[in-house]
Parts: sequence; C-alpha cells; structure tokens
Amino acid sequence: MSNVIYFVVHSFSHKVRGGVNRVVAETANELATKDNMEVNILSLGGDVENTSYPVLENVNVYTLNMKKHSTNQYKSIFKVFWIFSAFFAVFNCYKNQKNKAVWNLTSPALIILFSLIPKKDNIFVGCEHISPQRYKNNFITNTLRKFFLNKNDFNISLNESDDQYYKEKGIKSKLIYNGVKFPKKIDDEREKSIIFVGRFDDQKNPLEAIKIFYKSKLWEDGYILKFYGRGKYQENIINKINEYNIKNSVEIFSNENDPDVIYKNAALLILTSRYEGFGMVLIEAMSRGIPCVSYDCPHGPSDILVNGTNGYLVKMNNDADFIEKMQLTLKSDFRSLDIMNSVEKFKIQKVCFDWENIISNKGI
Repeated sequence: MSNVIYFVVHSFSHKVRGGVNRVVAETANELATKDNMEVNILSLGGDVENTSYPVLENVNVYTLNMKKHSTNQYKSIFKVFWIFSAFFAVFNCYKNQKNKAVWNLTSPALIILFSLIPKKDNIFVGCEHISPQRYKNNFITNTLRKFFLNKNDFNISLNESDDQYYKEKGIKSKLIYNGVKFPKKIDDEREKSIIFVGRFDDQKNPLEAIKIFYKSKLWEDGYILKFYGRGKYQENIINKINEYNIKNSVEIFSNENDPDVIYKNAALLILTSRYEGFGMVLIEAMSRGIPCVSYDCPHGPSDILVNGTNGYLVKMNNDADFIEKMQLTLKSDFRSLDIMNSVEKFKIQKVCFDWENIISNKGI
C-alpha cells in the first residue's frame, strides 16, 4: 500500500508565490521520486492549471475552488466565517480519502481548521512558517495556541530557537529544516551584482537594502543591486532609487521565479528582514556558492550563517557594520565549494529523510 501525504495550502495558483509554496513544491517533488509514495498538494482556492512552482507529473494537485481561500480576505471578527466555509469544503474532500495519510498544515489558520476535523488514523503535522515567538505572550494566547497546536501529532519547527520555544511551552515539536534542491554544477564566475530576493513588504525591509547599498558607495565601483520580488512597497522602492539618483545601478525583476536565473553569477546576497521563519533565500544562494550578509533577525539566519565561512551575520539595524561586512565579503576569497558544503544539511534529499520516516511510520 502506498504511503500518502497531503500538503495543504491556501492557494497553489501561479498568482500566489512565496516561501511556503516554494518549500511545498521542493519537498513534494523530492518525495515523489521515492518508490511507493503518493504525494498530493491540496489547494483551498485558485486555479492550479498553472501552479505556483513547477511540480513533477506524479505530484497530484487538487483545488477546492474556494473564492475566499484565506483569512486575509476577511476583516477582523469576520475571519471566523472563513472557518465555516473552509470546514465544509475541506471535510468533503477529507472524508473521501480512503487511505490513511499524513496531512501537512502550512498555516495557523489551517491548523485551527483541521483541529475541528476527526483525525481517526491520519497524522496531522502543523507548521506555522513564521516564528511562533512573534505572537503575543500572555496566558490566554498561550493557552489557545497550545490547545490548537497540540491537536496535531506534532508541529514542525524550522529553526532551533523555535523548537526550544515550542517545547518550553509544552507544545509537541520536531525540528525539520526547509530543504533546497542543490544545483548539479556550481558556477564560480561572479559578476558585480548584489541581489535581494523576497517580497517587497515591511517584513523583508527592502528600503533598508536600498539605503545600505547607497551608503556603501559600491555602485561607484560598478556594482548593481538587483531586486527579485514583488509587493506593495514596489513604488516606494522606485521612489528611493530616484531620490538617491542611482537608477542606473538598481534593477527590479518582478516576474522572475527561476532560481537558476535569479542567483546566476551573483557576487553577494543581502538579507535585511526584520524577522524570518527560516531564511530560505540564504540556503538557495549558498547552495550555489554565493556568500551572504544578513541581519541577525529572529529567527533563522543564525542557524544558517557562519561568520567568515559563508558570509556574515550583522546585529540588527547596524547599517554601518552591514556595509563593512558587504565590502569585506566582496574583497575576501570565499571558495564557492566551501560555501556550498557549509549548508549540506539543508539539501532537500537529507531533509526528506525525516519526511519519509514520518510518512512510512505514520508518526515521529
């Protein structure tokens, strides 16, 4: 009998990108290469004829065609209506699944939703993807979160800090890093390009990246800052570029999703986020031998970056030190192979060993 897993997401349509869907696609594709494995992606809404990211032919992608597939489509107390509409849509699909399965729930809203569904012999695995340490820390919040999260068989922590936090709160947790598919070949050729990869929003803090690049004066040496992403801050980014008068030294790519294009020949990746759940772009860059400079934001980059080996961690909001570490990195003789080897444990093949054990054993 096949081992079965469902990755449950709000939307896996090409209109919805982002880290969660990228992780789901990478993990699903790797698991689908294993014998006797049935891999499914269940999307609550969205057209999945064109998926967020490419998946193998034997990865089954389903949609429930919910028009309002996310709590973000409701305001304040009306978010509760999402639970009712989503429950009936999901339960009708769930009850028709004959084989016992592992269900990976990829958001707090989905974790709450599945807490209302009879588990029977299925395994529910939650993953919040944004650090749980960002939530309000009071008795009521902690009690409710513990109740809903412990309805799962366990919850995935994406970094060591979150794993420890869950366990201290009495929440069942297992540390499983996000995995990345490493390229078959590393290109040692580097151009004078510095890249920023992420949403153009407050969390990813792209305006800080522009300010740092401008103050670094690296553009005077011919370096170009390339932004890969999209979001509500795009106009602000353009305004800052014009304000600093560096439009010939900054490029924006809003529709590029191929990592082989994004990271090709880059000299450096910078991460200026206010917080992270993991920091997957760091692994994607390092797997291609690209050094990184990142703010030591909570929570994730400190699990990945090793000062002087694959880049540098910088204390939050210390832009002077950030600039110094950028300049030091670009002058240093980092070996691409050493950088790649430093993140070996994040290879998708190694990460999926944990998933295979969960699916085949139907538990931890």
